[in-house]
Amino acid sequence: MALESEGLVRRYPGRGCFVAEVTVQDIHEIFALRILLEVEALRKSFSLISDQELEDLERALDALKPEDPENAYYATDRRLHELIVNNCGNARLTMILRTLNGQIEQIRRVASRQPQRLRASRREHLDIVAALRARDLERTCQLLTEHIQNVRNATMSVFLLMGGQETWGNR
Repeated sequence: MALESEGLVRRYPGRGCFVAEVTVQDIHEIFALRILLEVEALRKSFSLISDQELEDLERALDALKPEDPENAYYATDRRLHELIVNNCGNARLTMILRTLNGQIEQIRRVASRQPQRLRASRREHLDIVAALRARDLERTCQLLTEHIQNVRNATMSVFLLMGGQETWGNR
């Protein structure tokens, strides 16, 4: 079962399949892997991302308004991260990140329960795009790392507010 192999579902013989709970350790592991892998994808894709792609993305980020639905923010978020991953030229890295992304999506929206997180994420994305447009690899890597850490911290904060226990499932 694909969902089980991706860690999204757990199978219990004789009882069925259930959505996997997320633990504090899961959050730390997923975001640590995301930083390692996505920064590597950025290093590989850096010179392959076109000015036009960056301009189009920047325009989409600039167009976001505070009253826009969360899905509009998620779409531009995915667009930036997919731009990095899809241009890295490493099929295995792309495959691993796509698998990990399923687990990330499970908890990514948790962070958005902090109303200011979506707007902060938009600002971070604009900064990343500006560093990419300036062709400053080290600054872009730093900004991407900080962005992912900020999402992790927001996710952990909401996680703790939702119960502060070792696991968090669909509540």
